[in-house]
Amino acid sequence: MGYYTNFDCTLNEPIVDTRKAKNLEKYFADDQKETYGFLDMKLKLIDVGDNRSVLDDIIVIDHYNKFYDDKLFAEKLSKVLISGSVDLHFIGEDRKAWGWRVSPNEVRMLTMTWVLSESE
Repeated sequence: MGYYTNFDCTLNEPIVDTRKAKNLEKYFADDQKETYGFLDMKLKLIDVGDNRSVLDDIIVIDHYNKFYDDKLFAEKLSKVLISGSVDLHFIGEDRKAWGWRVSPNEVRMLTMTWVLSESE
């Protein structure tokens, strides 16, 4: 993992508990905790009623930052998800790539695999 890291995500039809999502934002708004790249992050939500929302985006202050809190964020996000999943992708300044597949109450590490393509 590099010192500075690029962040991106893939949203796979995630539905979240709206109240828990707001509490997650509050948790990462507190710079007294072990938060870094996800400090002051926002979740863009589309309300679908009954305390449920579609997670439409994860907004961070800077996509090129020190994401030492990547696993912490993934674990906290897993407690907010009701269905669907979110893939968090990171590429460090040392070009190492990794990520997390976040599902309801489950976090699994993603690693990059290179596949040889056919010749043109």
